Amino acid sequence: MKHPWMTAAFLVFSAWAPHAVGSESFELKASIDFAPSPAQYLMVYASNEKTSGPNIYGKVLGTDGSPQGRDFRLSTQTGAMSKPDLAYGSAKQQYLTVWGRKLFSQNRSEIVGLLVAGC
Repeated sequence: MKHPWMTAAFLVFSAWAPHAVGSESFELKASIDFAPSPAQYLMVYASNEKTSGPNIYGKVLGTDGSPQGRDFRLSTQTGAMSKPDLAYGSAKQQYLTVWGRKLFSQNRSEIVGLLVAGC
């Protein structure tokens, strides 16, 4: 079943997610989940920035897929961030967001998590 917000969310993501230009190529990945109260979606996405490298951002969307407010940065650590995902937990009315973090200087990777409430 196709949800009515899917097309709108894709268009918002395409319009709002910063993109690298030139020879810098990368894979953008987004994930989205719904919170029933207040009725809204949260989308998380990876964005490659020339100054700081790949970071993870959040974007609140209305039930029709329209953007609500500004994008906000979730990742604050150093390293290359990628593959964000999220799930909404109704018991505490918050999202659990997770993503991968590559630390090239230490030759290791890890998974980072952050609880997001009150979007």
